Amino acid sequence: MDSFCEAAAMYVELDTLRNQLTRGDLEASQAIREARKCIPGSLPLLPDIYAVHRDSKNHALACLAFQTILSFESHAIPFLLQLLQSSSSVERCDAISLLVGRCQSVSHLMTGYLHSRSAVLPDFGEHLPVVLSRLANATIDTVREVRVRAAIALDDLHATPIDVVSILVDGLESHDAFVRKLASLYLGRLESIAIEALPALRKHVQSWTGVDDGTVYPLRATITAIWRIENTVQNHAPKWPIGRD
Repeated sequence: MDSFCEAAAMYVELDTLRNQLTRGDLEASQAIREARKCIPGSLPLLPDIYAVHRDSKNHALACLAFQTILSFESHAIPFLLQLLQSSSSVERCDAISLLVGRCQSVSHLMTGYLHSRSAVLPDFGEHLPVVLSRLANATIDTVREVRVRAAIALDDLHATPIDVVSILVDGLESHDAFVRKLASLYLGRLESIAIEALPALRKHVQSWTGVDDGTVYPLRATITAIWRIENTVQNHAPKWPIGRD
């Protein structure tokens, strides 16, 4: 009877938190923090927490929801794999970002230099083959942005796809400045492997309008990518002031 009562109490609490998630930013934030305290018991709330991340106009709240989903770690993988099959390209991109999670590479904002891959990878457990397979399938998605995110996710997971350069070069044509920045960052880290990307990278620099419309950071990443590729091709050891990790 005690276990039944505990289960019933948990069900009532989850239902209360689920309702709170739809009642405005303050209550949603409180509900997410409460859900975070009782992982994995709060796993049924995962779709609702993701909906907050996807739909909230409050950046801080959306980030809180994102970080909370990461906190579910391997418990969230089945949900994220299902999300990766969504008809929405936005949701597919989110699924990729959440699967890679905290092992995503870090870049230097001002210089556009992407640091080394993380040595600590997510614990996918028995899901690893499925995760890698689904990400590989996503590299041939019909949507360019999904293809780019899948390719860089695999690169961060030390499973770089063979056609990564062509996928990232195509990403330079994206209408999304952030995706163009990602493409440049990862091409730069590939260094001499990405030599065939140099014409596209130079074209990207030449096409910049000079207007501060949010494209300055992608431009810096592109210039840095060209610098890194040319230096390694010429067999000169790069001397970068901020160094690698």
